[in-house]
Amino acid sequence: MPIAAISGTWQDPSMNYRTIDFQGFGTDRIAWGAPDPSGPQSALQFHGRRGEVPLDGSEFLLSTFTHENRLSEHTMGFTLPLEMTIAFEGASAQTFRWGFSRQDTPDLNGPVDDVVTVWDMIEDEVQVEGLPYRFFLSRCVPEHKDASEVAPWTPHFPCPEGRDTTAGLMAVALRADRPELRITTVQYKGEVARTQSDEYVEILNSSALAVNVEGWTVSAGDAGQELTLPQYIVGPGRRFRVYTNEVRPEWGGLSFGSGRAIWNDKGDVAELRDTGKILVSDYRYGSEATGA
Repeated sequence: MPIAAISGTWQDPSMNYRTIDFQGFGTDRIAWGAPDPSGPQSALQFHGRRGEVPLDGSEFLLSTFTHENRLSEHTMGFTLPLEMTIAFEGASAQTFRWGFSRQDTPDLNGPVDDVVTVWDMIEDEVQVEGLPYRFFLSRCVPEHKDASEVAPWTPHFPCPEGRDTTAGLMAVALRADRPELRITTVQYKGEVARTQSDEYVEILNSSALAVNVEGWTVSAGDAGQELTLPQYIVGPGRRFRVYTNEVRPEWGGLSFGSGRAIWNDKGDVAELRDTGKILVSDYRYGSEATGA
């Protein structure tokens, strides 16, 4: 897995924010305003990091940043670009821009949480091992929470007044030049007695391109265990599930509609095929796992 060092500096947005006296463009900390001449300023502090960057669509910690939020009587909403530099080991450094929006709320009647929103997509491509990738923000995770407590694709978080709030930017690196879908897991032990209707197979779009899977098939190999998918657009980095006999809108609403279990508890093979019946991805587990 490639390792990269990531850093960032705040850039002048070239927009008319004449009422806001920003300080710190070209550095990793941007500050503005003050409730009174002697009071502390609000600020956004970017924290770079060095670590592994998975290239299979898996989520990873891109960086962290801190919002130093101070009370203000005035509403100041703005969007600032952050120029990020990523340097993979053995390769030249590359830059791309990400946008951070801060929505201030007036505190005339007491403290009200402000909100920081991060753009969920970076238009710029980054070359990794000779291939083009784009980064997508998957969620902002406040430091007092585990990533599992924050819903996927949540690009914002609240910032209480008068406090410093640090959040991790979780991201995915996705291939930018071609569609790429793969089966990530099969939940073969359902909790529903007898029918195991809550079994599912999960599929990830690990590319930066939206994919229409209409006419594709998902199967477990036996008769009556194949589903031809309806028109369904899988967004970049998104996952969907096909349940045995449940409809879960939050996971795409797709189901085999089977009154009995689909996936063998001892071992099975899940297959995903495109409209030409070409095998795109398979997932083996248990007795059917490779080398079992």
